[in-house]
Amino acid sequence: MIDIHSHIIPGVDDGSGSIEESLKMLRSAVRQGVTAIMATSHSDAFLFNANLVSVKYKLLQDAVKEKGIPITLGFGTELYCSVRYIEENLELLNSGTYPTMNGTDYVLAEFSTRVSEENAVFCLTRLQEGGYRPILAHAERCAFIDEHAAESLRERGIFFQINVYSVKEEKDAAIRNRANMLLRKGLADFAGSDAHRMIHRPPAYTEGIKHMYREYDHDYIDKVLIHNPQKCFFEIG
Repeated sequence: MIDIHSHIIPGVDDGSGSIEESLKMLRSAVRQGVTAIMATSHSDAFLFNANLVSVKYKLLQDAVKEKGIPITLGFGTELYCSVRYIEENLELLNSGTYPTMNGTDYVLAEFSTRVSEENAVFCLTRLQEGGYRPILAHAERCAFIDEHAAESLRERGIFFQINVYSVKEEKDAAIRNRANMLLRKGLADFAGSDAHRMIHRPPAYTEGIKHMYREYDHDYIDKVLIHNPQKCFFEIG
């Protein structure tokens, strides 16, 4: 699969704490069948020191090459959205301070789990009006997401990313059920690990991937895990 959501850049947010840990995470991902992974540090990291994030990403790239780890890295951010800061978010995207997904017009947008549907729609629409294609990060963790809300957002052109572990291993039944609802309705577009560290939210794919292929149409799951994510790496404009 291709993972579009991870926190593998070391020492910039609450993700990996070191190059060594990042390499362990990437080796674990490769063992589970991951061929490419997007580094999506929290947007606050770029607001604090965008140059540092870029430098740490380059160091990670060099280490991956030196160690011969067979995985492709991509560069983006997990943009924290709120009505209060959405205009500032747009300015930072337009200036390049906040990166899009590997230079494409896709943006991974995160909200508080308790965000209202109205506020989420407002922010996502503003991103669209700014020329971006928003992907709702770990959509299953947003409490307002039900079949009606998800279908309404889809009609507005919003994409959905789910965490792979959510479909099977998530302990919160409501989150697990929302992830499977998005798959059942054919509304999930992308998948990710949201991996942070080896001891907290580690890169976990195997059980979720098995569950998806066991329960849902194989061609559809291929799109979620492989074909759609390729667009975040290579589709520009």
